[in-house]
Amino acid sequence: MDMQVLREFVEFSKHLNFSAAARFLHMSQSSLSKHIADLEKEVGFPLVDRDGGVALTVAGRHFLTSVEDILYNYDQSVEKCRRINREKAMRIVIQDPMIDSTIGNQAIPVFMHLSEHHPNIEVIPHTISGQTITESLKDGTVDIGYLMAYGPIEEVIAERASIGITAVPLRKRRFSAWVSKDRSIANKDTWQVEDLEGMKFLVAADRLFDDWRIVLEKLCRAHGFAPRIQMRVTPTINGYLTGNLSEGVVVLSDAWVNDPRFLMRQDMVAKVLEGPDAYYHLYYVYCTDNKNPALPIFTKELKKQAIDV
Repeated sequence: MDMQVLREFVEFSKHLNFSAAARFLHMSQSSLSKHIADLEKEVGFPLVDRDGGVALTVAGRHFLTSVEDILYNYDQSVEKCRRINREKAMRIVIQDPMIDSTIGNQAIPVFMHLSEHHPNIEVIPHTISGQTITESLKDGTVDIGYLMAYGPIEEVIAERASIGITAVPLRKRRFSAWVSKDRSIANKDTWQVEDLEGMKFLVAADRLFDDWRIVLEKLCRAHGFAPRIQMRVTPTINGYLTGNLSEGVVVLSDAWVNDPRFLMRQDMVAKVLEGPDAYYHLYYVYCTDNKNPALPIFTKELKKQAIDV
């Protein structure tokens, strides 16, 4: 089907006069009439009622609506593809955002925006293992990572800047604790950070959780005690969460409280910790000297997801 003929049909429908439409289209009346007749043969039904005056048939009116949609989508697609053709193909590797529902909720809108407006950028999620986030950024394993840090935002940003890392706050999150129902704390209506003193803090031993271990140390010391941290060696986060955790406490983001892996553990109970400073900030981080041309495009959209900071 010839797009130009469809455009001629749309223009004819505005005039319902072959002579007027032909003049507007800078073509002869006979050529326009033949093109419309050929189009009718192609689709297999009359588009124009030529008896007693010129008008579109009922089928012709419905066809016109579809043709207008077709032409609009065609023009939009051609323009988009021309722009894509002019743009250089790029790729960006990010720390897998699905490790945490908070991160995932903020990353997915960015993925959708890039897919629609920057399809030349290939986004590659990467699961970091055996490295800290900083190491993964420094050696180029990922272009963007996520950082959980406790303390004043200005201090966290300055501390990372001193090692060449740009940290941008995304969201404030509260801590939640996950303990066995046999623990005395499980019967309390509210939990404070101080209620965790003396308990073992169970932390996954993967180096990705080094920053989280530091967060817990700072949190507890800010509340007057040193935490008893026990590293739990496990190949996966699922293995960690489904293991024997009855002898200690797991402290994670409040976003985990409704995670199915928590809800399935009938022997455990989770609550959000109360208190004016029982929270941390989530940041996205990247090497300040990273020259990846896709980085500023991605981070611009990611920053739009920042709230509560």
